[in-house]
Amino acid sequence: MRATPKHNLDGQQFGKWLVLSFDGFKKNKGASWLCKCSCGVEKSIAAGELLRNRTSSCHQCAMNEFSKTHGMTDTLEYKTWCSMRARCYLPSNPSYSHYGGRGITVCERWLGEDGFQNFYADLGPKPYPEYSLERKDNNQGYNPDNCKWATILEQNRNKTSYNRYLEYEGKSLCIGEWSEIKGIRPDTIWCRLKAGWSIEKTLNTKSRKWVRAS
Repeated sequence: MRATPKHNLDGQQFGKWLVLSFDGFKKNKGASWLCKCSCGVEKSIAAGELLRNRTSSCHQCAMNEFSKTHGMTDTLEYKTWCSMRARCYLPSNPSYSHYGGRGITVCERWLGEDGFQNFYADLGPKPYPEYSLERKDNNQGYNPDNCKWATILEQNRNKTSYNRYLEYEGKSLCIGEWSEIKGIRPDTIWCRLKAGWSIEKTLNTKSRKWVRAS
């Protein structure tokens, strides 16, 4: 391994980053340089990231600048994007143990300086306000191939507890499907079964009217 980097970036400016000194060769990153953002944050950055203009400031500065320019901080899509990242990377988030705590991550494309723009470009606007972000495979992370906007019913079908199949009237269907057929909320069906109700009583006892998301 080379003792010195191929490019000498010492003292150079890349956006808001000022290169302070060579920071050695990092695993999976190669030659890295200690840089200081104009806000005072210091970070070790791979030479390739700087030379290819893949970063121009620290994350917080990028987010502040983005908030001023994209005009979507009050939208449902932006709030969903923020919640997605918090579940995966903020240990204090109430849902962290079910996401970041078990290895669920967000793809790099949705995390960079253009993260929200890319997220919005890949998924588009919510078809309706009640739609939410769904991962097709709950054991995989957030990325364009594994995510879509989904109705409450679709989300419920993808929950482990709601994937339980019930045998009734000669059919074997999951709780989410019985919910759609019988017009009973999936969580109501699940709670009734946990309380010891029979499948027949569970599916035939009327509850307050549930209007499905369109």
